Amino acid sequence: MFGNDSLPSRIYSYDVVDKKVVRISSYDASLLLKQLSLCNNYYNDLVSVRRKELEAISVLRNELYPGYAARNDEIEALNLKIEELFEQIRKQNMQAKKKNSGTKDQKNAIKALKAEKTKLVHQQREQKASMSNDATYVERLSVLNDVYGASRKALRKEYSRNKGLAWGSYLGIEQSQDKRVWPSYRSYDGCGRLCWQFQGGVTWSEACAGKDTRLKVSVKEVAVPIFVGGKLAGTKSKSFTIVHLKYKDTFIQLPFFMDRPLPSGVIKWCYLIRRKVGTKFTWQIQFVVSNGLGFAKQDLARDGDVAVDYGWRKTEKGLRCAYWAGYKDGRFEHGELVIPAGLVDYYIKARDIRSIRDKNFDSMKAQLMAWVDEQGPLPTWLSQRLSGLDKWKSSSRLRNFAWWWSIAGKVEGDSVILKALLDWASQDVHLHNWESSQRKKFIVRRDNFYRNFAAKLRRFFATLYVENSDLAKMKVTPTPDKEHNSAVSVYRDIVSPGRLMQILKENMHHKKVEARNSSKECHVCHKVTELADQVEYTCEHCGKKWDRDLNGAANLLLRGMSCDRKGGENEDAYVLEHKRHASNELCQKIA
Repeated sequence: MFGNDSLPSRIYSYDVVDKKVVRISSYDASLLLKQLSLCNNYYNDLVSVRRKELEAISVLRNELYPGYAARNDEIEALNLKIEELFEQIRKQNMQAKKKNSGTKDQKNAIKALKAEKTKLVHQQREQKASMSNDATYVERLSVLNDVYGASRKALRKEYSRNKGLAWGSYLGIEQSQDKRVWPSYRSYDGCGRLCWQFQGGVTWSEACAGKDTRLKVSVKEVAVPIFVGGKLAGTKSKSFTIVHLKYKDTFIQLPFFMDRPLPSGVIKWCYLIRRKVGTKFTWQIQFVVSNGLGFAKQDLARDGDVAVDYGWRKTEKGLRCAYWAGYKDGRFEHGELVIPAGLVDYYIKARDIRSIRDKNFDSMKAQLMAWVDEQGPLPTWLSQRLSGLDKWKSSSRLRNFAWWWSIAGKVEGDSVILKALLDWASQDVHLHNWESSQRKKFIVRRDNFYRNFAAKLRRFFATLYVENSDLAKMKVTPTPDKEHNSAVSVYRDIVSPGRLMQILKENMHHKKVEARNSSKECHVCHKVTELADQVEYTCEHCGKKWDRDLNGAANLLLRGMSCDRKGGENEDAYVLEHKRHASNELCQKIA
């Protein structure tokens, strides 16, 4: 997708600013929307071709290998039986109002069915692997590939030459399809992505100088108004970057504020993405930059090691998202990363607005249901549209119904309820946009907060050690306390440890180390202590007091440094004598 898979590549995103703010010459927005619609149609047509190809391959396999089709039917039957048992367990849990994994007989039945299914799946895989040695199957499969490959080429020719789909966009669509799974159709909701590919690449300096006709960049100073308390207090000068993308014989001008400069390298792709934020559509421009030398930061330290133990924990200082421990020049440094309260407020505000929207939606739906019951028989055109009202869960569906009803026709006695619906819809649009704005502000500010933290680490330490753990397992909250589960879920969403790790890895040279018992193992005596929920602990073996997150970061640091000295990256690489050698210098300095 990046033009050359062998080159390290990164994507840099910027929000497109309204043309009215920058006051540039307008372009025909309908041109972009038409391209988005064509992209969606081309994708769905490719899905149709791929589905026909997969069905033809399935027919071929069933014809040459009857046992293969029979096993597929058996696997499908086993899946249905397993799903029926899980549905029984779900109904039991709903009646008992508590979560349970099922009775002993149900567990044994599920285990037996899964074992039988696994056996059949292995047989299918072995059969499929042997097909590659069957000359008849390979020859007929090659014919099918040629036939449907020709269909795809004809489809590309139709869209590119006759319908006007841009070259880079259809390449992006073709490469975005996952041929390993059964493809699904996409409905068009006004969102999508347009692509421009620059063969050979374009450097940022060439684009600024206007040397390449495919991509040009200019800068414009604009006086932006400043409002204080809702009143105009003056203006300030702000520089906006305007990118000129060539489409056929015209240039599309897209202004944006370049808060992050592009690194050295060549731009291979440019994406223009349209998303729906709240009830409004926004545009975002993305540059795919490739650099054969990588993206090492210029201010990266030459020595020093640091480990980061990430997670989420509510402390007296605030919401802790990570604890770091580093060693350089005989000094041990450590500290915690706490998300500022002001930053968390954006997330909490978005949740509060969402809660208000949900309550208003439930209240409005109840009013409408009460009106329907009191009204008696309704006209067919209205009753059909209101079918299943008690199961509606989407505020956008109720909004669309309110606007449709206001122009579709009148019913006797509908003036009060229709006015209430329209008032609710208007307020819900406002709250939806407000919620989306708060959530977007939170994400942008949190990512910048993480980038500043990563910049501080990379300027002082050269190597980052992170735990080799599965982030998906961190989502599991086995405690039966619903309030605790809800709080943990909120903290996890605020922190987003995966995003923190991604930003750290982008900024520093990193290595993964074994994470097992990193918080439970005492970094002084290296013996395991069972932990409960408290943060501060005293080792039951040596009496050392420590913060569990500091202890985890220190252990990751010791393991990483020991792995480097030993030359390996497995459990045997940090045997006790090597850990003691490193801990003699570190542990006595840990407060």
